[in-house]
Amino acid sequence: MISKEGLRDFLARPRTSWKHVKRWSRADILEALDDEGIPRSFKTLPRKHQLASYYVCSLNRKFLLLLDMGTGKTKIVLDLLTAAIKRACAKGKRIQALVLVPKKVHMGSWQEQVAMHSDLTIDVAEAVNIERKWETIATSDADVVVIDYQGFGLAVCRRARVAGKTKLVRDDARVREL
Repeated sequence: MISKEGLRDFLARPRTSWKHVKRWSRADILEALDDEGIPRSFKTLPRKHQLASYYVCSLNRKFLLLLDMGTGKTKIVLDLLTAAIKRACAKGKRIQALVLVPKKVHMGSWQEQVAMHSDLTIDVAEAVNIERKWETIATSDADVVVIDYQGFGLAVCRRARVAGKTKLVRDDARVREL
């Protein structure tokens, strides 16, 4: 039998590897979520690896989801965002997520995934005009705002005269505002 002190010390250890979670059964992961007080109100049922990833990410402020393409990273992120937004609301606060996608074509995919896996609201900054992109990012009331990398780069810039030519330069005030 393991002593209570030994068990407490084991559970309090710094967690540098999460490989052991891969071996857990679905029931083990659900029990661990409950033990840690991590909410599990999913709109769509997560697959076992998604549930394990949700658990690990919920226990870490900083993480990377290094899962293969097509394994459901977007669903995991939406479940994490939903939980974070609910926690903030319970404290009388409001948070939003800014999602950067590699190509404009992925923005539609995010819209579909948000509708399928969550009840979050979404706004897509797909305007052609830089100022309209910025306006969408800066003033949206949506839970999730999606913009492509290039569009974001342009949205946090302003036009300036440099050596007699009009150029785009980073607008530090916009960056700080985010």
